[in-house]
Amino acid sequence: MIVNKRSIFLTSSIADFILINVSFMLALIISQPADLSFGNSQPFFLLLILNFVWIFYTSTSGFYQEFLIRPFPIQFYNILKLSLIIAVVNVLFMFIIKQQLFTRYFIIINAFLILLSITTRTIIFKAALRGLRNKGKSIRNLLIVGANEIGERFRDVITKNSEFGHRFVGFISNKDVPNVIGTFSELDNIIKE
Repeated sequence: MIVNKRSIFLTSSIADFILINVSFMLALIISQPADLSFGNSQPFFLLLILNFVWIFYTSTSGFYQEFLIRPFPIQFYNILKLSLIIAVVNVLFMFIIKQQLFTRYFIIINAFLILLSITTRTIIFKAALRGLRNKGKSIRNLLIVGANEIGERFRDVITKNSEFGHRFVGFISNKDVPNVIGTFSELDNIIKE
């Protein structure tokens, strides 16, 4: 199994789409009588709006970019923002339709379930991807051009963080220092190997 940015994005997006819809349905079931909730088409219209809000927010905010590199507190903050945005959309929808279709508990439960479920999904995905990378799967070889102080620091960061998914191969440099596997003029031949 190769884990790359595209597969991480697709898996995360599909999982979150399911979680947002399940959270909505659970909040509806928990907070309202079934005859009031499912006997009307407005809840499903709201769910459609919430799906568009989720798509818009995640695509404009870079929600799924740099999944492994981004620290968990930043990811949690983004999930919290998503939950609050969905709560605000729920309130606006209730205000616009001017009916007592949803209770305040629905809004709170829906936001809480989204926060809880997507946070849990994020923790599970990060742990699984970190485990794969620690076992040596989905690792890319990294060749650093330039054996200088910046290159050394970059190598140190990469070697200390296996979850980034890179294996340091060596440096390309005209200097005679450790870990140099070739010169700038040999770069084309080294890449082909």
